[in-house]
Amino acid sequence: YKTESNELLSNITLFQKGGEGIVYKNGNNKLIKIYHKNEMDKNQEKKIRSLIGLKNCSNVMLPKEIVYNKSNQFIGYTMDLVKNSETLDSYLRGIIGKKYNPTRLDLVKICIRISEIAKNLHSQGIFIGDWNLKNILINPLTFDINFIDTDSFQTKDFPCPVAATG
Repeated sequence: YKTESNELLSNITLFQKGGEGIVYKNGNNKLIKIYHKNEMDKNQEKKIRSLIGLKNCSNVMLPKEIVYNKSNQFIGYTMDLVKNSETLDSYLRGIIGKKYNPTRLDLVKICIRISEIAKNLHSQGIFIGDWNLKNILINPLTFDINFIDTDSFQTKDFPCPVAATG
C-alpha cells in the first residue's frame, strides 16, 4: 500500500476487522483502513477527500490521506491512532464489571463532552449516522473523548450509508 504522497506503508499489523473493511496499525501513530472490495462505491474516494478537507473538528479522527494499491486504485485512507483509549462500549462494560469506578459527575461530564463534539459537527453540517459505542473512544483516566470511523459521517454532499444494529 502507499499513500497519495507516495509514502510506502509497510510493517503494518492487524488492528481491527469491521463490516466495511480492515484497519491496520502502521507504527505508533497511524491507522490504515482498507475497504472490502464489495463495500466501496464510486463516490467513496470523493467522500474521503471531502472529509480530509474538513477543519475545526477537534476530537474527531478524520481521514488524513488517501491509500492506493500497487495499481494506483483507491482502497482506503489513513487516520491518526488515538493512544491510551478504549471504546465507550468497552469502558461501560468495565464499569459494570467493576474495572472502573467513575462518579456520577464523571459520567455526566462524559455525556456532555460527547454532545459538545456532536454539536460542533452539526454546526458544520456534519451528522453522525452510525451512532455506535464502538465508534467513540474514551481515555479511562482523563475522560478524553474521540470519535472514530468517521468515513460514515453524513455531509452536505454525501449521505451516511451505514448504521449500527441492535
